[in-house]
Amino acid sequence: MNFFMSKIIPTVAAADNADNDVAFNWTVITNNSSPNGQAIKLESACVLDMNDGAAPMDLFFCRGSNSGVTPAAPTADQRLGVADAVVDITVAEALAVDVFGHISMTVSEGDILTGTVLTKTNIGLVMQPHPYTNNLYVAGVWRDDPATAGSGAVTNMQVYLGFSY
Repeated sequence: MNFFMSKIIPTVAAADNADNDVAFNWTVITNNSSPNGQAIKLESACVLDMNDGAAPMDLFFCRGSNSGVTPAAPTADQRLGVADAVVDITVAEALAVDVFGHISMTVSEGDILTGTVLTKTNIGLVMQPHPYTNNLYVAGVWRDDPATAGSGAVTNMQVYLGFSY
């Protein structure tokens, strides 16, 4: 079994996000070292918030759109919604980008004073990109208010995803 980690630095709106708001839209999962079209298993996920304002969040995963041998990233019309607004993806849009899973992450421990670490292990979510690519995508939704009194919204976030294949 092979293991690898991907680091994602999503674009997070510098705004007063709230419960059920889009934290970040579809972002390609980089460093996916599996061969094109090969299934991989998500083993762990970690969200590092260096603004120290993280809140519980859900991470959603999709394969992107596919027409024949030309897989493509989700378009702006297929996003979860506008950053800092409630999720508004339609069923048709979710089907078009093959949304295939999600995980919920809570803030139970991991306060490092200047930041917060959300961690989930033993996930076991099998993912498979379209043939001819190894790209997968992740997006995030706040499940509580992430704003902090000192720094406002969370804008400095890194997501680490651990995979096996």
